[in-house]
Amino acid sequence: MSLFSRYHFYVLVNVWLLGTATLLAQQPAVVSPPTTVGDSMFVKPDTLLMVKDTTKNLKKLTDSKDNRFKLATKAALWSFIPAGGTVYNRQYWKTPIYGASIIGLSTLSVQQYIQYRKHYKTYTTVLANRANGIDDPTDLSPIREKKQQALANYNLFRNLSIAAYTYTIVDSYVSNLLIHEPKRSHSPLKAAYRSGVLPGFGQAYNRKYWKIPIIYAGFGALGYSIYYNGTQSERYKEEYLARTRPGYGDTDDRLSPISTDNLLRIRSQYKRYYDLSIILASVWYVVNIADATVDGHLHAFDISDDLSYHDFQIHPHINTIWQADNARSPLVGGLTLSWKF
Repeated sequence: MSLFSRYHFYVLVNVWLLGTATLLAQQPAVVSPPTTVGDSMFVKPDTLLMVKDTTKNLKKLTDSKDNRFKLATKAALWSFIPAGGTVYNRQYWKTPIYGASIIGLSTLSVQQYIQYRKHYKTYTTVLANRANGIDDPTDLSPIREKKQQALANYNLFRNLSIAAYTYTIVDSYVSNLLIHEPKRSHSPLKAAYRSGVLPGFGQAYNRKYWKIPIIYAGFGALGYSIYYNGTQSERYKEEYLARTRPGYGDTDDRLSPISTDNLLRIRSQYKRYYDLSIILASVWYVVNIADATVDGHLHAFDISDDLSYHDFQIHPHINTIWQADNARSPLVGGLTLSWKF
């Protein structure tokens, strides 16, 4: 129950009511032996009305839910055109922000890639000249640094542009769901959306303020792990290249006790820790969203131990329809359970 939204609870209740009403309607009538040719069997009218109303309400809820998802899917499809989903949702203030972010980051990534190819070509040309016996006095250290910096910038801007493009698609989909969401005092979808935009924002929306420091402590620890393991991996790689490639650069005296073969093994270990830290950071981000969603569902749910008589009541009642011409002979009977939450 705690993981279902209010809509799912209504659907389950209506399905249960529909099944119960159908079973009652299908019960064979208990009649007295016919005494005349004109004897007939009466059907309980309330049962048929219950089936009709329950079916109508269930179909209405299902159609409304399906229509919401169809509209949200259209918004996501429009987002494949940069910022097109914001126009479809009529959130025009987002259009220049999302459009400028995607176009700007993509432009920067292309520029950095051009710079990287330029420095890479110069670097390989010098190495080729030296390999062919040509005396090339060009210092490779600044060229290598520029090449590596351009490659790092290219990877950064490329990943950011992909993330921004993906975010606009998800944002358009979720924003459309929120626009067509039935009005409620507290929305689990809003909690999830806010935690996706800014970790901890959904917890603040749920008034679970004590969870915010825990979330950011986790991100801080994982962020430091990413930085440390990435730095160490790069450090051992540079040391290996400096030892194996003449003229590549200076060696690190602090790593001199480590053999050349062990440098690659240690570098691989730090690289594995680096990748694992990124995966754990992504998982922690998803946990942050899931936590906000679950708390959003439980916000108005009574999880106290006091289930008193006033909170939950079941009243059994036997309904009996009597034959019209003989008040002492029952025609049909059934058990009705009413409840109160």
